[in-house]
Amino acid sequence: MTISEHDILPYHAERAMPSGRALILAPHPDDEVLGCAGAIMRHIAANDPVRVVIATDGAFGETDGRDAHMRLRQDESRRAAAVLGCDQPAFWELPDRGLEYGESLIERIRAAIDELAADLVYAPSWWEMHPDHFALALAAAEAVRRCQRPVRLVMYEIGVPLHPNRLLDISDLVERKHAALACFASQLAQQRYDEHIAGLNRYRTYTLPGHVLAAEAYRMMTGDELRQDPVRVIRPGVYYTQNGHPSTKPPPLVSVIVDRPGADTGMETLDAITLQTYPNIEILVVPTNAEQEIETPTWRDRYPLRAIAPGDGDSSARAMNRALDAARGDFLVIVQDDAILAPDHVSAMVEALANADGSGCAYSGVLFEGPGPEPHPSRVTLNRRIDRRELWGGTAPPISCFLVARRHLADGCRFDETLEAGQAWDFLVQLSLRTEFLHVDRTSLRVRRQTDRPENRSSSRETLASRPPPSVFEKWQKTWGAAELIEIIAFHDARKAEAERSAQGLMDTLTEQSRTLAQERNEAQALRQAIAQSQAEAHRQRATAEQLHQELQALRRSTSWKITAPLRLLVTRLRGTKA
Repeated sequence: MTISEHDILPYHAERAMPSGRALILAPHPDDEVLGCAGAIMRHIAANDPVRVVIATDGAFGETDGRDAHMRLRQDESRRAAAVLGCDQPAFWELPDRGLEYGESLIERIRAAIDELAADLVYAPSWWEMHPDHFALALAAAEAVRRCQRPVRLVMYEIGVPLHPNRLLDISDLVERKHAALACFASQLAQQRYDEHIAGLNRYRTYTLPGHVLAAEAYRMMTGDELRQDPVRVIRPGVYYTQNGHPSTKPPPLVSVIVDRPGADTGMETLDAITLQTYPNIEILVVPTNAEQEIETPTWRDRYPLRAIAPGDGDSSARAMNRALDAARGDFLVIVQDDAILAPDHVSAMVEALANADGSGCAYSGVLFEGPGPEPHPSRVTLNRRIDRRELWGGTAPPISCFLVARRHLADGCRFDETLEAGQAWDFLVQLSLRTEFLHVDRTSLRVRRQTDRPENRSSSRETLASRPPPSVFEKWQKTWGAAELIEIIAFHDARKAEAERSAQGLMDTLTEQSRTLAQERNEAQALRQAIAQSQAEAHRQRATAEQLHQELQALRRSTSWKITAPLRLLVTRLRGTKA
């Protein structure tokens, strides 16, 4: 395979960034100038609204006089903004080296995006080595992913070169950028960041024509790209452990159990888990066998990961029960290897249960992707409440979309090791007898059907898991009493009656519409006949008018008309005299 430099770096520098409202997110005072001063000046020259937000107080390492140092750095950013020609920055004053990737930071960024109605969101790249830079990069990416209107994420570089897809020519702006950087005297006294960034901007001309003396590099992506597959977009990044705060009580631990990750899809499943915005997760992987090697997630240090080694002769159900016993979380998520969690899935499920009244199990909607050709595989969404009697009848969402409170394990909810198949459905039936299921109205799980097996096909708009084998039903037939069986029968009878009423309603509507259509057709036919009669009458009147016109012309050309002309003139004058 031959790779050209053109496939990796742009060979052309733009003179401007895409127009639109620009939100500039900087982790510390000076990052907005180091990373994207040129873009800021280009936006201002194009009369684009620009808002700069400095996330942290920039006072890391300061004990005495911390507030004074914070104010000093803010004043430096204000003076630099005046040099660039933009409005004064907003200062969030979060702790320096304390930015945490999670819901709080993401929602604050979303609010800033909405307030400005931003079209472009500038943030450090996720290749950055500083933990604040990295946390802000991921939070900005997730905030843009959640935006419903078109928004572009524009990543800039400071401490680590990124993989650019756009170079901005700043040859004519170098002096102003240097003047803006000179405002940060407190930082330049520690390190000549201005010289470093000047060298980086000069280096970025490596693939450009000789007349380009300096360039800023950016990585741009759309919200659609982030929504389509954030794990794939972010995978090239180098990830770092998040900076924790021991003084803050962590939220409940969630144990995510990965059931036999496959060679083709397991890595993507694990990456999606490590990208969760929920901060307190442990990952337990149940391998297919003792020889299977578990791939390390890309962001490998964020959450602890353990492999639950199977014992000799372990069935899949026994291996899963060993994982349940090993899990330490207050809540559990069981992820099968065809399931991809959205970044905020765990956060949303935990929040829903925290606000629920007594429910110990929550589930979300599911997007099923079939084996259709890329980039448009078949997609079906299931996002509705599933009645437990419908579950007992043999249908259920995938177990991967459920979050389960640990207390139900202590109450005896386990995978049935006597069953050869259908253990996941059986597990959900056990849960349904212990708690109400809480449906969370959002689609935050994606299931990839790898093959076109019959159980993966559906002719309806909703796709449910395939029905369990008869052996599982036999187990519950022996367990359920008459009350449960009557409840199931009554539910499905009600569903049947509802379907029949709906079908009858549709038939009545169709009959009424057919009657209305027939009436409208008759009225249209009568109208067409009236129009035809009017046209015929108009044709007869035109023919009569034409005949009269011809007779009048013949009369005017006749000899008698000419002979009587003096007489007509005399009559006309006499009439005038009398008047």
